[in-house]
Amino acid sequence: MRILFLTPQLPYPPHKGTSIRNFHLIKNLAVHHEVHLLTFVNGPTAELGVLKDYCSQIHTVVAPKRSSIKRFSTLALSLRPDLALRLVSPQFASQLDSLLATGNFDLVQVEGLE
Repeated sequence: MRILFLTPQLPYPPHKGTSIRNFHLIKNLAVHHEVHLLTFVNGPTAELGVLKDYCSQIHTVVAPKRSSIKRFSTLALSLRPDLALRLVSPQFASQLDSLLATGNFDLVQVEGLE
């Protein structure tokens, strides 16, 4: 199967709960499937490490930054929870649209509460 895996942060290095879980899911899926990854990173020079061994393609988008003032205004003025707005990214949405239009994936695995 061709699997598109979406994560809220780069699953490498696997040093905390979410990244450990997502790294091992990708690693084990890659044994029998073609895995493609779309993920947020903290900067344009993210280290992909051994993920390159498990993923056919890795697409990254720099995670959006939100100031404390923006977060506070969200809490005060929005009906949506802060977590739902944490990773709103037109760039991620555009990249996802492009991958779905051309990737012919059998499965899209979405990880994270966002």
